[in-house]
Amino acid sequence: MKIKERMLERGLNCTQVADALGLATASVYHWTIGVKVPATNRLPALAKLLGCSIDDLFDDDAASQYQHTKRKGD
Repeated sequence: MKIKERMLERGLNCTQVADALGLATASVYHWTIGVKVPATNRLPALAKLLGCSIDDLFDDDAASQYQHTKRKGD
């Protein structure tokens, strides 16, 4: 995921993103280090906050892995 890179481009830290999305700072931190990924319902607000599309939050490998996981869970 490219969340950390997008946050740096916008000058935002984990606390600022968490506050804007109504989340715990630890949740956002886990996204930035790759421990967890955001829930799908959080992606539109996250992308808007970071000034990008949802697709821009994912690198090619993460996007294909996310799609594979999504199909498996359907």
